[in-house]
Amino acid sequence: MPSPAASGEAPFAHRDTTADMLHGVLVPDPYRWLEDRSSAATRSWSADQDLHWSAVRDRLPGLDRWRAAVAEHLDVDYASAPIWRGRTRFEMRHTRGGTRPGLYATGPDGPARNLLDLLPPHLAAAAELHAWRPSPDGDRLALNLAVGGSEQAALYIMDVASGRITDGPIEGCGHSSVAWFPCGRRLYYVRGGTDEAPRRGVYLHNVGADWRDDPQVYGGDQDRYYSVSVSPDGNWAAVSVTDGSAASGNELLLSDLRSAPPERPVPVQVQAPGTASSGITFGTDGLLYILTNREAPNRRIVVADPERPGHDGWRPLAGPDPGAVIVDFAIVGDHLLVSWSRSALSEVSLHRLGDGERLREVPLPGEGKVGPLLTRAGDGDRAWFSYTDVTTSPRVVTYRISTGLAESGTERPNRSQPTAVRTDRIRCVSADGTPIEMIMVRPRAAHGPISTILSGYGGFGTSRPPTYSAATMAWLRAGGGYVSASLRGGGEHGETWHAAGRRHGKQNVIDDLLACARHLIDEGWTSRERLAVWGGSNGALVAAAAVTQDPDLFAAAVCTAPLCDMVRYESSGLGPIWRSEYGTVADAEDFRHLLAYSPYHRVTDGRRYPATLFTVSEDDERVDPLHGRKMCAALQRASTGPGPVAIRRDRRVGHGNRALASTVAHTGDVLAFMAAHTGLLGLDEAASGGDDPGLEAAGRVEAVEEFPRAAAERAS
Repeated sequence: MPSPAASGEAPFAHRDTTADMLHGVLVPDPYRWLEDRSSAATRSWSADQDLHWSAVRDRLPGLDRWRAAVAEHLDVDYASAPIWRGRTRFEMRHTRGGTRPGLYATGPDGPARNLLDLLPPHLAAAAELHAWRPSPDGDRLALNLAVGGSEQAALYIMDVASGRITDGPIEGCGHSSVAWFPCGRRLYYVRGGTDEAPRRGVYLHNVGADWRDDPQVYGGDQDRYYSVSVSPDGNWAAVSVTDGSAASGNELLLSDLRSAPPERPVPVQVQAPGTASSGITFGTDGLLYILTNREAPNRRIVVADPERPGHDGWRPLAGPDPGAVIVDFAIVGDHLLVSWSRSALSEVSLHRLGDGERLREVPLPGEGKVGPLLTRAGDGDRAWFSYTDVTTSPRVVTYRISTGLAESGTERPNRSQPTAVRTDRIRCVSADGTPIEMIMVRPRAAHGPISTILSGYGGFGTSRPPTYSAATMAWLRAGGGYVSASLRGGGEHGETWHAAGRRHGKQNVIDDLLACARHLIDEGWTSRERLAVWGGSNGALVAAAAVTQDPDLFAAAVCTAPLCDMVRYESSGLGPIWRSEYGTVADAEDFRHLLAYSPYHRVTDGRRYPATLFTVSEDDERVDPLHGRKMCAALQRASTGPGPVAIRRDRRVGHGNRALASTVAHTGDVLAFMAAHTGLLGLDEAASGGDDPGLEAAGRVEAVEEFPRAAAERAS
């Protein structure tokens, strides 16, 4: 006889009487037992949930076609902007039909070689590349590699000519910052933060030496994070120190390596902790170029002499702009290139290096996102960057100052794409009167309310501009719409925007998302029966909170790697380093705000909640899957809605890193779930390989002056 879970009935989870008295408030926690993943009770519950999800998944219409559509839209040609070191060009590249991107090196005599193919067999088969940095001469390559979805990567050194690993694994390096010295035979790197080596710090490594003897030159604090850089001439080293969140700013240290050996540098404080968020770039002219939000929430670029690096010696060069945030800059000969984000869309401008005068705008292929600005030593004319938008997979743009032209790569178009889409900017007003912007992409031929995914992030000062996504492309092809909302807490409008959505302002973020949902419904873009909300990580927290505060707005919800129990978020994963973003339950006022919006604590028995899917990874080291387990159990008990509440579990997958097959399965399942519960049935066989006449470009983002419902009412 099949179990209830296998037949589609949600598994039972017992509630116990566990509760905490916090600041005079009794806080029930009936599913705390689900925090212990190794207990027999949790393992049994999880096994039943796997059966339940399998039963739900097997009833999703067109699941195979959704997965096939995602696979086709992922299978595109793309390359990263090149990094030049010496006479060698390094770039990440994916070729259609490949199972993963390759890291290619091309010397002056060619041909291009995929260095990942030269790894030892045990690494080539299973390792994921987290980060890489070539030495200044291009002869060596530092690689951060991890196995099994773990974020605890190890550092390796490769000889580029032979492809041989000469050093490593150096364990406990995570996403280690690496700074090569000009000689290419020594480097600074970051190690620590693991059970074996809890005290994180910056170390000096000489190529070929035993890493266990590497001296620690900065740090030694378990709860702090470090990044390091070395000037092109090797005379200076800069270290940035944070508590893991951009909210509290960073400490900046500068060391003169001419006056002390590199294994014993003497740091001078350039910026105290908590003052601002700033970063140093070393110019080839011997000056410091600093990108900072000090006295400039939208950031500015200043110049300083390394002999007098303090704030009193800073000279303004570019910015701030009250309507745009500086994202990146690069020095190209006697010029300065600056990339900006204006309402989540990228701009690039050219300035004179000496005085910062803005000379002209750099033409872009469309309105989308520009990646890091990259240059080549000795080349005072060219710069490279990647470009992507909703319908354009990443491509490389080469900009020449001498001609003012920006030339895009000629990647092959996708095999399957929607034939015509339109992108609109939509504005609404949040609960406190703050204007909120959304960017919606939809089939140009769509009329009336359509099945729509609403997504936003709203945290950590992070911007989420519209970029190419296989999920979005597949959804558009089926006739749906996709909306990206610029929520407070993000970085779309600078630090002021971020500050308005952190700590005690987190409810603002949720209000923003709810306002977007109501506006899309009220103005006829979609309807309550056709609207889904999808968020990941902090975005999943916001989505789950919105669902618990106004569940009637949504037909479906997907929360990927969610934070849900905000009273106990500090007790697992990387929670302790997020206190500057969310606050701490140890503080009475912080606790009051955390409890007020914590999704797990807002679930109410007998409410009609939308069909909801939680997707988690058992190996997620940032957001513990216990959040998804507890929230799923609470919602399964409480909901009287007709749609299912389920949890989808992955293994050997990290917080964000996935192999291609895992990405296809996860994304296809999520889209099929939302489609089934928003009435989207338009994904036909063409999505899985049929002929297609090609893409009609989305064109420029259009400001919407007239909404569908208002226009229809006037017409009638």
